[in-house]
Amino acid sequence: MDVIDTPIQWCASGPARTFEDEEGLVVYFNQGSGSTHLVTEIAAFILQLLAERPFSTDELLQRMASEAGDITEQELRETVQELLEDLQASELIEAAS
Repeated sequence: MDVIDTPIQWCASGPARTFEDEEGLVVYFNQGSGSTHLVTEIAAFILQLLAERPFSTDELLQRMASEAGDITEQELRETVQELLEDLQASELIEAAS
């Protein structure tokens, strides 16, 4: 599924806790499912945003663009698309109802 072209509002799948290490990785504990995931800082940033409120893919891209630095718009779109697909497959995010 191409999540960039799908008009979905994404949200976190449930409450979570995060623990960061010094190497840029984040342990993400999903309190609802009891599962623990090792995610990157950018994935943790997306999860933090989605825990606050639902965002569309385009809204996430706009928020990420302000934090992206040297990355091109195309690279950012590809990165966000891949992360959303991975987070959805891991059941850490879902379509907001």
